[in-house]
Amino acid sequence: MRIHSGQIAAAVLTLSVVGWLSIGVVSAEEQSLPPSLAEQNPDTLASVLVDRSVARTMTDELVVTGTTAADRRVQVAVEVAGKVRSINARKGEFVQAGQTIVELEQNDLQAQLRSARALVDQRQQEYNATENLVDRGLQNQTQLAAARSALESAKAQVTSLELRLEHTSVKAPFEGTLNSLAVQIGSFVSTGQPVGEIIDFDPVVIHAEVAERDIGKVSLDTEAEITLTTGETFAAQVRFISKTANPATRTFAIELQASNETGRLADGMTAEVSLRLPTRQAHFVSPALLNLDNEGDLGLKVLDSNNRVQWRKVELLRSQTDGAWVTGLGERANIITRGQGFVELGELVSVEYAGD
Repeated sequence: MRIHSGQIAAAVLTLSVVGWLSIGVVSAEEQSLPPSLAEQNPDTLASVLVDRSVARTMTDELVVTGTTAADRRVQVAVEVAGKVRSINARKGEFVQAGQTIVELEQNDLQAQLRSARALVDQRQQEYNATENLVDRGLQNQTQLAAARSALESAKAQVTSLELRLEHTSVKAPFEGTLNSLAVQIGSFVSTGQPVGEIIDFDPVVIHAEVAERDIGKVSLDTEAEITLTTGETFAAQVRFISKTANPATRTFAIELQASNETGRLADGMTAEVSLRLPTRQAHFVSPALLNLDNEGDLGLKVLDSNNRVQWRKVELLRSQTDGAWVTGLGERANIITRGQGFVELGELVSVEYAGD
């Protein structure tokens, strides 16, 4: 049987097409395989050590430096001029509110007051008589008004003299310590001249500055532990937060107060203020695991539920010599503790768990 060359060419072409289609089918089958199949081969996966970390409740702290101060401080001044007759309190002594500290000479004020009171009695009788005459139609209302004016003027003079007499005794405006005394017996003082300073140390106040990045963490009544340079510690509470930042330092002033019934705390002492912030859920990690991303955010590498590497942004709450407390990982996190430098984000890895 003779086979024509045309038939041979057709057969060759048919076999070539079938072979090409067969190759295409294999390639399609290979492409339809899950791309992770090859990665799931244990021999090709990077190995990492993972810590199954569980968050713990901890109290965050914000530590700033402060200075103790008196709650109230006032310069006690005289309200009338005169010579100092007596001094009734010693410098450094505790005085009660209203206690006389300095007395001035009264001179003839008592005599002037007696005279003024007698004049009031006279003006009162004159007013009563004029009022009676007006009622009888013997005097007019103008004369009654003049009598009333004279009476009120006499009363005003009595009030003025009584105040001058009262002001010859310089009294403490509140209870506290007489911190300074600026006069001596026989000294002449002018109106408005200070005679001493009184300070109130109960409660004692602690002034501090908080950076603008942290001021949002502090609120009124936030509790704090105060540590003095002497080593003494005591509790305090925030009572004031400034709404205006210091333009030079970008910090906000705060005030704390603490009980000082015994008077043991003094003014101007350096204090470390540890503000107790609300409790938060945090994980304890090695500082070596922390790194920065391209935006400068702090974070670390963890595994998701599919054992793929993820990066999580965290916030550093507190650092210690043996580790750091961070937030931002949720209640539980699989933290890569070994091998994190050799794996990329999204990479599937072989996992070994610490403690297993």
